[in-house]
Amino acid sequence: LALLLSVIATLLCLLLAYPLAMILCGMQVNQHSFIVFIFILPMWMNFLLRTLAWQTLLEKTGVEITFIEKQEVTPEVLQGAEIIFGNLSPQLINTIDSIRWVQLDSAGADSYKGLRDDITLTNCSGAYGEAISEHMLGCVLAVEKNLYAYHDRQKERSWENLGSVPVMRNLKVLCVGMGDIGSSFAQKMHLLGCTVYGVRRSVHDVPDYIETMYTMDNMNDIL
Repeated sequence: LALLLSVIATLLCLLLAYPLAMILCGMQVNQHSFIVFIFILPMWMNFLLRTLAWQTLLEKTGVEITFIEKQEVTPEVLQGAEIIFGNLSPQLINTIDSIRWVQLDSAGADSYKGLRDDITLTNCSGAYGEAISEHMLGCVLAVEKNLYAYHDRQKERSWENLGSVPVMRNLKVLCVGMGDIGSSFAQKMHLLGCTVYGVRRSVHDVPDYIETMYTMDNMNDIL
């Protein structure tokens, strides 16, 4: 149906556009501008109607969005709210009968298992993998390259050599947990030449940047 409608719309545009182009070519400048204005006017009207529709939706009689600092949230403020974006106390959320959806700004949601059954809970899983894994990579480099110790000595104006440091390709890295953050970190370490091992609840599809995938059952042997 969608393909048929697309073909019909294309044919109609062709049937209207070519005769119009021929008519415009034979017109004077003033007439030409007026005809173009007539054909552009419906597009402007469409944009205007959509703007008015959003204005109606966002009026006080439609969708009302309120931003408030977490420490200022009280049961009185939440009265009538249906959607919460943020990590409020589960106990507080359960006291507000109107709430139907809670969108966390974190990936972890374990502390929200006790929410009422009529509340839909969603999290931000997948939003922090790149940022946190880059921070983890920076920490690994700082430790392996003695950057913390050199920083302290630099403040003391001491240029003492602290000895050799390993190159990344000689390191073996074990990632316990292969979610969004763990997988992103494992990829970065693999690109630096490290031999990367992974641990997850069950072994299924093993990415090409993982040497071997393990489960939590044989953690002691792995370490």
